[in-house]
Amino acid sequence: MPKLRHLAILTHQPEKLANFYKHVFEMKELYRTGNGSVHLSDGEVNLAILNANDPKEPGHPPGLYHFGFHVDDHATIAKRIEEIYPEGAPKARPKGTSYAETRGSDPDGNLFDISTWGWGEKTLPKEKGEPGATREDGEAGPSLDTAPTEPTRDGRAHGIRFPE
Repeated sequence: MPKLRHLAILTHQPEKLANFYKHVFEMKELYRTGNGSVHLSDGEVNLAILNANDPKEPGHPPGLYHFGFHVDDHATIAKRIEEIYPEGAPKARPKGTSYAETRGSDPDGNLFDISTWGWGEKTLPKEKGEPGATREDGEAGPSLDTAPTEPTRDGRAHGIRFPE
């Protein structure tokens, strides 16, 4: 079965973002391109931090919707984010989320999910807020195909608000 092995973020601050992912998620730098882009890896997935100031393919807006990290220890990751970029500290996902327990952001505003459960064939168990589980407010959680609609600072619907 094909597996996700590459994600790319287009940014105007590739050095800052590369340092963030290296520090917080212990990603290793593979190489840098002549235009200042940085390629990182966790040993399975390549994360390309592409330089929007000198793009290979002009016309694309900076950013990416979101992506996810499967972690062993959520507390350690949350602490690292607090140390380097407190504004992006992970926040609990609403009950009914399919895989990730929290979502945070990097210094460019890109959203990432953090999951101790992972992105395998099974979604979160009921005690972690599986899709369709009852939330603390008594309402049913969303189905897998229901997206949060609360707008963020960039107008996209992610379910998290960031300070202006």
